[in-house]
Amino acid sequence: MSFKAEIEAIVGDIDSPDYTAEAVLYLKEGVSFVTKYVMTNPFFVDRLTSTSTLNASGTTLSLNDILEVVSVTRSDGSMSRACIRIEPTKVGLYQDVNSIYYTSKLDPKYYIENDTLKVLPTPTNAQTASVYKIQPDTSVALSDTSLSNFPNELERGVILYASKELLRKFLS
Repeated sequence: MSFKAEIEAIVGDIDSPDYTAEAVLYLKEGVSFVTKYVMTNPFFVDRLTSTSTLNASGTTLSLNDILEVVSVTRSDGSMSRACIRIEPTKVGLYQDVNSIYYTSKLDPKYYIENDTLKVLPTPTNAQTASVYKIQPDTSVALSDTSLSNFPNELERGVILYASKELLRKFLS
């Protein structure tokens, strides 16, 4: 059953008057709300996590829609190594080849600056980095029947959130 049909089973017709735009907005808000609520539970973290790959064509990752960075790894050419988070104010120390803090592909680091994640050394096509993150699916539509990268048992919470917000709109 589509999300629209499930919402209408709770609140009634949303086509006349047209509340479909609001319903889509409330579905997106519901996905974020439920994700934020359950991401503190270790059982759901792995099920909510998706991966982004950084390479020569995209060496950084914007964190605008990302709720949490779970972990970061970088390949050294033969295996992936866990990256350690550092302060952005100390990046120069880790990039300076004459510094005792210089980092190589065998001891990768990452930092967040201006809502952008960056990896040291900079990823290449042969030595990519993987960012494991929790990012809500904001591409949800009324015609959808499921959400990508979202546990099935939590989808009802998204429907109920959207229905609650629509009922509140009807009452006002």
